[in-house]
Amino acid sequence: MSKKVVAVLVVLVLVGGYFGLKWAYNKYHLPPVVEAFCKTLGFIETQYQAPKKIKNPVKSDMVTVEYSVAGGADGYSKAMITMTNSQGGTEQSVEVLPWSTSFRARRGSILSLVAQKQWDGPTMMTVEIKVSGKTVRTSTSNAPYGVATASMIVE
Repeated sequence: MSKKVVAVLVVLVLVGGYFGLKWAYNKYHLPPVVEAFCKTLGFIETQYQAPKKIKNPVKSDMVTVEYSVAGGADGYSKAMITMTNSQGGTEQSVEVLPWSTSFRARRGSILSLVAQKQWDGPTMMTVEIKVSGKTVRTSTSNAPYGVATASMIVE
């Protein structure tokens, strides 16, 4: 950029202010420092650029966990269920089958689901742990008053 153009720019800034800078920006290529200054003050507009896509997005720290227990005669069979809850504590209850519950858990959490049949028949009982909709652990028991256990660490 010539000294003449720089002198014109200085006069335009002093005299014309905003409109002078806008005219100079459209007519001449400004040095990067001047251009950045003008953009910061809002004298010249910048075109919108879409955000760049991230190739390897960071995994969310939280996942959805679903526990389920099924078996026996639906609606009649019961099981003693012991499970690790969303806070990492242990809960225990007797539930009618089929039974299920879901919650959010952090990656690195320990999950555990234990069910003991409350009947003496040879019918099968199955426990299942799903993480983000995918079955990751299952266990079955067909013994009278049998126990099925599934446990894991969330990855």
